[in-house]
Amino acid sequence: MPADSSGLLPPYSLRYPSAFPETKTGAVAPEEPTWYSVHVQGTTITQKNNVFPSPYAGPHSFLPGGPQATSATATLFLAARLWKGTEVVFTPEVAGGAGLSSVFGMGGFPNGEMTKVGTVEPTPYISRLYVRQTWGLGGEQEDIPDAPNTVADKVDVDRVVLVAGRMALPDLIDDNRYSDDPRSQFMNWALMLNGAWDYAADTRGYIYAVGLSLNRKDYAIRYAITAMPSTANGYNIDPKLLLANSHNLEYQRNLTFNNRPGHLHLLAYLNQANMGSYAQSLAESPVNPDITATRAYRVKYGFGASLDQELTDDLGIFSRLGWNDGQTETFCFTEIDRTASLGLSLQGKRWGRPNDTVGLAGVINGISGVHAAYLATGGLGFQLGDGALNYGYEEIVETYYRYQLKQGIHLSVDFQEINNPGYNRDRGPVFVASGRFHFEF
Repeated sequence: MPADSSGLLPPYSLRYPSAFPETKTGAVAPEEPTWYSVHVQGTTITQKNNVFPSPYAGPHSFLPGGPQATSATATLFLAARLWKGTEVVFTPEVAGGAGLSSVFGMGGFPNGEMTKVGTVEPTPYISRLYVRQTWGLGGEQEDIPDAPNTVADKVDVDRVVLVAGRMALPDLIDDNRYSDDPRSQFMNWALMLNGAWDYAADTRGYIYAVGLSLNRKDYAIRYAITAMPSTANGYNIDPKLLLANSHNLEYQRNLTFNNRPGHLHLLAYLNQANMGSYAQSLAESPVNPDITATRAYRVKYGFGASLDQELTDDLGIFSRLGWNDGQTETFCFTEIDRTASLGLSLQGKRWGRPNDTVGLAGVINGISGVHAAYLATGGLGFQLGDGALNYGYEEIVETYYRYQLKQGIHLSVDFQEINNPGYNRDRGPVFVASGRFHFEF
């Protein structure tokens, strides 16, 4: 997000969700804030990939030269203050369309909006419905501006925040100023979030959760416990909540470098769900193993870090690192067990377009040894499966230019190069060109 005129960002607790980079975090709230907030967004992304070398392909391969694919989402963000300190958020959404190769064949898939699309036909659903309760601890205050899912208010910097209901877990954890929104920033899954964080979610990316945050001037600590889907990438929630749940803990440190703001986020998570084991699948069937046949209630855990730092008035840098144990099947997000990314974001002040943005980033993804062995012998994950595997790191470079047509309306062009798609040296490189239209009011 661009900084306000002071160049500083306030230390948010349980970050107030905003899909829009133009939102001025730190802007002054009105003297008499209203009791409600209404915002809307719409995004379409169209992509096409090249005809790339592919000596073989499996049921879950990314395909060379397939047809172009378009996704579309529209969202109404509604929030209301019931009384001082208590807000309710309701976010109906419509999503539809298709992803390249039916969203198979890559850990770092090139369209982040596909996490919202469950069917080709535009389908309405409720993405968020939750209550947020804030308890001030006294002392210095800060202004929270009107934004999606947020009513303008003045709150204590030192505060405790509780949220409960249906939401997207990244609303609470893994925020990054320069790369967390595929509707206006980088599109690749491994850049918009920490790819090794198998964050709890249903097919559309939402889940039932309770989150608690302690916010102080220099740091914040966040914890969220959620339900889990009953099957990998499934719609339905597992009713055995004591056996199927997710625990997520994040520490945020607010940084200052040359009097410019930055943030360091450290993440740890533990998922419990009815998940299959790669090792057991290989032991039971050394050829064409089926991980779904070995499902039992197991644990997956991992760690992550995210950094964003403002360097100048218009230039920022960001990075993420992630690792998970890689012993059980990927269950919610994407088939990435290790990830490292680095990128830059530059606003267009230098060429007279201060509301334009250009971004450049690279990411390297990997999977565990037993995960690679499973795929090499013909196993299928919910995203990957070429029928064989000559393992190599999945290497991705993405660049985009976002052009503001008028306030709240943007066009973007995006280009991605993916080497070793699905961790397979025998296939690729893949080149993906994208066009994106986005509005927000």
